[in-house]
Amino acid sequence: GSGSISSGDSTTLTIATTSSTPAGVYSITVLASGTDVTRSTSYTLTVSSFGVSLSPTSGVITQGGATLSTTVSVTKTGDAQSVALSTTGLPSGVTATFNSSTVNSGSSTTLTFSASPTATAGTFSVTVKGVGATQTKTATFSLTVRVPVTNTVANGDFESGTLTGWTTTGPSVTLNTSTRYGGSYSAQAGLGTPT
Repeated sequence: GSGSISSGDSTTLTIATTSSTPAGVYSITVLASGTDVTRSTSYTLTVSSFGVSLSPTSGVITQGGATLSTTVSVTKTGDAQSVALSTTGLPSGVTATFNSSTVNSGSSTTLTFSASPTATAGTFSVTVKGVGATQTKTATFSLTVRVPVTNTVANGDFESGTLTGWTTTGPSVTLNTSTRYGGSYSAQAGLGTPT
């Protein structure tokens, strides 16, 4: 830019950046040209920025099961700044909690997911957003919510010594201890000699 003042006077130079200004350190030279002489002075401008990253970037959680955590790192370029963290894209029944929802760039925090017993199952893209002084940065976490696996066969190894939990039809079914595989009992269908 340019402007004119009289010698002995002063003025204000305003330097503005935008969210797309690359981070870094810039040397700005101010020139003053008079009738017979030119003078200059330098000004150092630091443009700060930050980034958001996750480790790990994906994970699996079970409905009503244990929680799942990821580390949120807020990187720093230039001076540190306060960054507010939040999430979007969570499925119904899943909550996300930051150990600290506001951090300074150059530090990290923990994000913990928990799923209720009725949480929506599937794989979802969760966005972690960081809002700084002039910029907003995001990172993505792939969250899979699974239905818990349960044992649907009662007395599956016949360890009760009975056929409780089983329905039999046709030839007689008996239990014996001579041909068991790993437990104390095995089932024999029919009247032949077990092998």
